[in-house]
Amino acid sequence: AEALADMGFMVVAYDPRGRGESEGEEDANGALGQRDLAELLRWVAARPDVDPQRVVLFSRSFGAALASGALGRFSDLKVRAWVDYEGPGWMEEDLAHASDQNQETFAAIVDQQPDSDLWWDDREPAGWISNVNVDYYRVQGVPDHALGEWMGHAEAMVGGATSASSVWFNNHLITQPLTADQLRDLAISGGVEPGNNYITNTIISIMK
Repeated sequence: AEALADMGFMVVAYDPRGRGESEGEEDANGALGQRDLAELLRWVAARPDVDPQRVVLFSRSFGAALASGALGRFSDLKVRAWVDYEGPGWMEEDLAHASDQNQETFAAIVDQQPDSDLWWDDREPAGWISNVNVDYYRVQGVPDHALGEWMGHAEAMVGGATSASSVWFNNHLITQPLTADQLRDLAISGGVEPGNNYITNTIISIMK
């Protein structure tokens, strides 16, 4: 955020309810959090110092559930593009390639839900991507910050983004469905940003 601000961008970063300094109950990037993000995007677009045609939504990791759900549920949102940094595709499937800690964390949450299928459906980025009609950019390295050599999530997201105005994968314009192996060839070798695997907050960047 600071680097973007230094380049002349306005950046809004927030804590979803139940995290950081935000009050409320943690929603684990579900429908409630997606509605909150949609309201935040409306607030940003309505600011007098913002051009609503130049709003870019950036998400990292599981933040893709918030971004995809907000953009997929609410067609009125004024967003120029969505940048997805190594977000999951079909999360329930992708978890098989994640660490034991991540699998145990999600299993514990899902076990407490009255309807586990509905819980997953609300949070599956690949389930929402076909409803997203803004430019879609995927930033992906190998190994993935959380899923190692797995590329199924990238295949699901890039292949499912058919309704987007354009689909870009690591600065390559994608005009036809690609396999996981083809996407692996285009991935950034050595990964993108090794380090903290748990940053999921969504950042809204407003280009000046």
